[in-house]
Amino acid sequence: MCMPMIQRHLKNKCRIEPHLELLNMDKLYFDLLIKNEDLTLDSGGLPILCYNQQSIAQDIKHAILESGLATQLIAERSKILRRDIILQMIFLAEDDERLIPGTITIEEESPNRLFLTAETYDFGSINLGINVNE
Repeated sequence: MCMPMIQRHLKNKCRIEPHLELLNMDKLYFDLLIKNEDLTLDSGGLPILCYNQQSIAQDIKHAILESGLATQLIAERSKILRRDIILQMIFLAEDDERLIPGTITIEEESPNRLFLTAETYDFGSINLGINVNE
């Protein structure tokens, strides 16, 4: 191998290595971290990533909020119909293949706040607060 080929190979290796952390098996799921409906940035102004449990929890929260079920819950005053909407939220969460069906519970902490718990197949439990007025 001639010297220019070695240098080119080393340059390419350096460009690839920063992305290897995304292929690490202990970081199976990853996403951009969203807080207060906005990207969370580090001190350099770059988006922060979240992994595994945090990524799954964030996906479930956004699925519930984007489904329109949270809006229906705000509008509903009947306890029976509110419980029906919460059951629909549980079914929505159970569609996620990373969660163990039957382990998902959603409790009303207040009329505008829910608390979800669930077990994942690979990463233990998820505990998640959801403000339904977001």
